[in-house]
Amino acid sequence: MAKNATNGKKPDLIAYNVRKTDAGEFWTRIGAAWKHTNTEGFNAELAVFPLSGKIVFLPPKEKPAGTEEPAAE
Repeated sequence: MAKNATNGKKPDLIAYNVRKTDAGEFWTRIGAAWKHTNTEGFNAELAVFPLSGKIVFLPPKEKPAGTEEPAAE
């Protein structure tokens, strides 16, 4: 999910589901969001929707040189 299919921009926010268990928290990337270009707000694209209904949006982190995201299927 490196770029939005409609505008080719990298996401402004990454969507995560956070599950708390006895072993700790598990963060799973589930989508991304892009700022609207002409108004306030965001468009979000989610690959899944968590049963808890809770989604955490955070700015993307810069990846170290030489690392890549998995190829889209």
